[in-house]
Amino acid sequence: MAGGDQGGIELEHAIGYSADFLSSIIIHPNLRNYVYITGACVIVGEIDNLQGQSFLRGHDDTVTCVAVSPSGSLLASGQRGYNADVLVWNFNSRTVKYRFSEHDYEIKCMDFSHDDRLLCTCGNATDGKMFIWDCATGYIVASVGLAPSPTLCVKFGGWRKDVKGRPIDKYQIATAGDKRIVVWSLNPFTGELENEALNTNSAIREFQTLDFSPRGEKFLFAGTTSGDFFVFMMKNHHLFCTQGACSKGVVSIVALDDENVLVGGGDGTLSLWQIQGSRSFEMNRVNLVGGISGLSPSADRSIMLAGTTLGFQYKIRTNDLANVLISENHTRPMTYVNFPIGVSDKFATSSEDGTIRIWDGSDYKVISRCIASNGGSPLCFFLTLEIVVSGWEDGKIRSFRADNGQQLWQIDNAHRGGVSSITLAHNQRFFCTGGSEGEVRVWEIRTREMVSHLKEHTTRVTDINLLDDDVHLVSVSRDRCMLTWDLRSDKRIAAQTQRTGGINALSVTSDQNVVITAGQERKINKWDLRQTQPIISQDAGPGQESDEIYALAVSNDGRYVATGGEKMIIRVWDISSMRVAAEGHGHSGAITRIAWAADNKQVVSTGKDNCTLIWNIFL
Repeated sequence: MAGGDQGGIELEHAIGYSADFLSSIIIHPNLRNYVYITGACVIVGEIDNLQGQSFLRGHDDTVTCVAVSPSGSLLASGQRGYNADVLVWNFNSRTVKYRFSEHDYEIKCMDFSHDDRLLCTCGNATDGKMFIWDCATGYIVASVGLAPSPTLCVKFGGWRKDVKGRPIDKYQIATAGDKRIVVWSLNPFTGELENEALNTNSAIREFQTLDFSPRGEKFLFAGTTSGDFFVFMMKNHHLFCTQGACSKGVVSIVALDDENVLVGGGDGTLSLWQIQGSRSFEMNRVNLVGGISGLSPSADRSIMLAGTTLGFQYKIRTNDLANVLISENHTRPMTYVNFPIGVSDKFATSSEDGTIRIWDGSDYKVISRCIASNGGSPLCFFLTLEIVVSGWEDGKIRSFRADNGQQLWQIDNAHRGGVSSITLAHNQRFFCTGGSEGEVRVWEIRTREMVSHLKEHTTRVTDINLLDDDVHLVSVSRDRCMLTWDLRSDKRIAAQTQRTGGINALSVTSDQNVVITAGQERKINKWDLRQTQPIISQDAGPGQESDEIYALAVSNDGRYVATGGEKMIIRVWDISSMRVAAEGHGHSGAITRIAWAADNKQVVSTGKDNCTLIWNIFL
């Protein structure tokens, strides 16, 4: 999500959460804000106000981890890709303070020291490097090869202690991965690093999360992919006890004090354990929706935030594990977005995570979610105030109630290979679908029977639109063809062929004879359905920014067309002149679909970066 907005377009809100990364959600010490990652963007949200968002854009690839300093004045984020940079942000001004470019390939984990002075960053196994940075100057304090390699987690542990338990002027750091835990001692004045691997006795585990007990760092807690956690006594680096806690691995662990620890499991369980002597006892347990992907406690450990693999974010009270939902998000690439006809404050999105979610546009909360077991991904849908009718990867058409997501009916074997496109008649008596093997079919809503089968396309039908008369249907395909059908006679009445490449998207203008298409040709073509050649063929972007367009939509007043594609840029074009009127940068993956609100004041775009972006339009 690097870049900014140009002209009459402004990013209003982002929906999406990169739940695959262990350091993906962090509570801010002010207890009002929290930080999470989605795609290539770092988002600063407000815990009690979904609409309060700030977007930190400086990365050009997927952000993989984020950290906030104990004082809250600094924020750090790291990415993967060609530019595997670490960005250190001034939290108050939301500006980049430092950009560190010493790593290659991917930043795996990072952590700030207890005094805000140092930042430790670890690359992946291919990068093989660990750096410690001075946050006051931006200089490197120390660098060393990863140990262990790969390093999955890094944690500062205050000052080292001498044999009498008194702090000395050396920082304590722990790293975990590759079935080992290594404790480091750093002299910040000389940059000298010493390390010692902790003895796990005969136990062999893959460690992936660490936390020191606060106020003294008496213990180091370590979670494993096997579902148990280990407790080490830092005075002598001996293993103190172990305890099985969950299935699917301990993904995150939070030490509340020397005796109490919270364990987040990949099975969605959050459990509170008390250490008594060399034994552990479970004191409480709750289940969240989805496997836990990250826990982040407040400084006093009274509350914490949790993120889950299904995109849910929770605020949790640690004394009794009472929790409230902050937000929910899609967690996989997006496939579709649509508004009900004539509606501006409600829209729906679908994703490869297997869900269709209907959103309230006033507060961005989920009204309902539609889920089909073993259906694969929902590829397309239309939405009314009462129902959602959707096409799925398994070739079925499914209908759901819009208010609660309950499935109403389904049509089996609607299209072999998947239902790739769908549109509703204006009279709402029938709908049309396109399939992955080139078929166009018409279905009566009341009986759910197929009333027409049209087959001339040779490959996947990528988009279909009905004209206002509900008699004529226009379909486009990756076979380069745009076909116009008369549904009364079930005949094709017109055909146009794009010069090169398949057609990915189609939209009909207010002049029902003119349609706009775009696709692999990297051009936006304006067609008169009565002519065989486009009346205007416009490059989809300036110079080398010419874009393969995957999504386009004409505004409801017919004045503008919004486009998006491989270049991740949303452009709004004036239809009369075919010049760019506004340009928005926000996605970090290809844009897959675009929809206009009924009042033309907002555009919603979806992308392969798991994100749904809501844009305000001022034209």
